[in-house]
Amino acid sequence: MADAAALTAAKKKVTEATAAHDDAEIEAQAAEKTAAAADAAVEAAEAKKGAAVEARTKAEEDLSAAIVAVAKAKADVAKAEADKAVAEGIREAADLSVSSATKAVEETTATAITAKKAHSAKKAELAKHGIDLDDAKAAVEKIEAAIAAANAPAAEPAGDNGAAEAAADA
Repeated sequence: MADAAALTAAKKKVTEATAAHDDAEIEAQAAEKTAAAADAAVEAAEAKKGAAVEARTKAEEDLSAAIVAVAKAKADVAKAEADKAVAEGIREAADLSVSSATKAVEETTATAITAKKAHSAKKAELAKHGIDLDDAKAAVEKIEAAIAAANAPAAEPAGDNGAAEAAADA
């Protein structure tokens, strides 16, 4: 019976060992599943990290592009302001020119009106004395022509003497 008790005890130990082995195998499979899940989580985290790095790089590129765009916009604004200042300067110069021209026209018009009035007054005064201005101008021109003719040097006879003097003058 001792052998039977030893056999029963051995069977019990084998059953316990088998149960412990089965429990260990179940735990090992659970650990493998946990490890596989952890590996999948690590891979997902790595993928998220890669996507985050790409997103950050893209954001930095976009930021750089935005900074460049802002700088260009500021340059365009500065150029527009300079163009505006130039245009305002041109407009002011044109306004001054128009003002000066208007003043000159007014002064010239006033002078012309004054001269016309003086001319009309002189013409009226001459008319009182029975003198026609156009006839007087024609007479003055005739007198000036006669004076010019009288002051002109007399023509010398065409002879050897005149040719010799002309050659000597040259």
